Amino acid sequence: MLERLGLDLARDHVVFPWTGNTGSVALPITLADAAHRGRLTEGQRVALLGIGSGIHSVMVALRWSETAVVGNFP
Repeated sequence: MLERLGLDLARDHVVFPWTGNTGSVALPITLADAAHRGRLTEGQRVALLGIGSGIHSVMVALRWSETAVVGNFP
């Protein structure tokens, strides 16, 4: 699919090999992992494509921005 869309395969971030099928939380897990590993930069355009084996699919486009978290967490 990425090749058909003309997107660089090296820019894809896949977590399935170590998370397995996480269903409805696959997109937030993948986004959080990409951010954690430094794969996202301020202002970068990101496409989140969650395509299931059935009739379910989720597609979201966003521009990445760091969020400041204030407070003390355990």
